[in-house]
Amino acid sequence: KILPFCDKIMLVLLEDLRSPDLHRSVKPGMLSCFGEIALAVGPNYEKYLPYALPVLTSAAMMCGSPTRHRELAASETEDDEDVAEYANNLRVGVLEAYSGMMQGFKPKPGEPEKPNPFFRPEIVSYLNEYFKFCEDVAMDSEKTHEVAKTLAGSLGDSADCLKPHIATAFKQKRFWQGFLQDCITGSLSVDDRVNSTAQWAQSIIVPLVSS
Repeated sequence: KILPFCDKIMLVLLEDLRSPDLHRSVKPGMLSCFGEIALAVGPNYEKYLPYALPVLTSAAMMCGSPTRHRELAASETEDDEDVAEYANNLRVGVLEAYSGMMQGFKPKPGEPEKPNPFFRPEIVSYLNEYFKFCEDVAMDSEKTHEVAKTLAGSLGDSADCLKPHIATAFKQKRFWQGFLQDCITGSLSVDDRVNSTAQWAQSIIVPLVSS
């Protein structure tokens, strides 16, 4: 039902996300909307990828590594804790957007397999940026439990929705091992949501890289 309105919705989202006048507090939720729309329209989302992915990559570059978080400050005097909170909200928005898009292109039971647009030559470079972003977030010791849960879920989604081709990326980038282990038995495991999501992600990724 949403499909006839998607062009207009995506246009508004893209314009607002680029607007310097829009209050930054709403931008993480708007990024998440990319994923919600992809889930709703499935393969019909393909035509929006060339527009959505650069926006996600730009946001990911700003909020992935803590070394760039000060660039997100609303002013030179903004408190570091407030900046970190906004950066973590952006991280969740980016990860939720990627998860929704990946799930949107996964064939439903009984549907024939189709080439996944994430592996088109002009799109696949964004997957490399996605993994770089995930690694930066995973290595940040100050990430919140909400970020850790969303990251674990997104890694599991990428393995589940983009297999078997995504296996190479998981084999080359092993950061996920230590991160998921920390979520399951380490300092992040105190949060049950983090723990259970990480266990699910591990159950998807490990067989993939072992095959």
